Amino acid sequence: MKCSKCRKEIGFLEYVFNTDHCKECNKIIISKKEKEYYKERIKLEAEEEKEKSRNEDKDDIHEKRKKAINNLIHESNKLSFSEIKNAAKLQPNSPFFQDIKSKEEFLIRNEISSLAALMAGDDVPWLETCKEIIEYADKGLKINPNSSYLLYFRGRSKGDIGLLKEGLVDLDRAIKTKSDYSDAFVERGYIRQKMGNLSGAKNDYDKGVYFDHSLQQQVNSYLVKEKTKKEMLLPSGVTFKFIVNPSLSENHKKVLRYLIIKESGLGEYFKDIDVTFWDGYHGGNRGDDELKGKQMLVKVFCPEPIVAIEKDKEDNFYKHLESKVSEWIINAIQSNTEKKYKAKLEEFLFTYQMEL
Repeated sequence: MKCSKCRKEIGFLEYVFNTDHCKECNKIIISKKEKEYYKERIKLEAEEEKEKSRNEDKDDIHEKRKKAINNLIHESNKLSFSEIKNAAKLQPNSPFFQDIKSKEEFLIRNEISSLAALMAGDDVPWLETCKEIIEYADKGLKINPNSSYLLYFRGRSKGDIGLLKEGLVDLDRAIKTKSDYSDAFVERGYIRQKMGNLSGAKNDYDKGVYFDHSLQQQVNSYLVKEKTKKEMLLPSGVTFKFIVNPSLSENHKKVLRYLIIKESGLGEYFKDIDVTFWDGYHGGNRGDDELKGKQMLVKVFCPEPIVAIEKDKEDNFYKHLESKVSEWIINAIQSNTEKKYKAKLEEFLFTYQMEL
């Protein structure tokens, strides 16, 4: 871009952002209106470019994950059999490394592990990948017929594609070989649940969670996903309202919020727990400045349940929350050793309800 009077070269960005006049001859080269127009245009183009980049990243995330997993598998495939056996000693609780008979079996397990990881991220087609895992497991079981790891994945995958009885046989064998195989118990419970054997499913779920507490969320998701409308329901979200006298200090609010979220037991039933405080609460939606420091509302909001419950136990579920959990929270407030507080449950409310 050049000045129309002296023909001096002027960069576009300098033209838009840094000057109104030519530095050489002082001629006005851009009006304020033009400058704002170009600034806005540049801003919009930058936003469009960012949005385009975000969409490309979103579309490409599956390919990126595939590449990362394939690279990881490629590197681990370089391990010697002696290194694999050493890894098994270092990770005695990992079914993946246990009881590997040969390098060939290890390579097969690696393929199965990578496919399972890609399935978990929805990076590959579900049905085709289940069949592929079964094919790899078949090859591995010819090398090591009693591999609990291979039996587990073949049984789980058969259950996922509807071969329930065959899947059950494989998982029975996996558990017989490894009696504390927590994942195998949970997957066998899931197949039994699909077959209508709810008591057998519950027994397996309990054993799986006993051996590995982190599997409780997986069990909960299976219950929510598979229980029939006649037998199970997703309970309401709930809200607790407590009146506390005098008002909690800032430090005591932080401690109480942590205790409610982490230790009250509500986390076993609800995904998100929101704890808020209203100093000077007077009832309803009203506040009173004269009550500040003297009275506080503690609101515990639990909107999203993560468990399914039997319909005929719904009332007991809510009674447990209203009595036992409320009692626990009140005790947590009143047991403070630095300052004496009094607390009572003001209201226990239902938030919403969904049936499965």
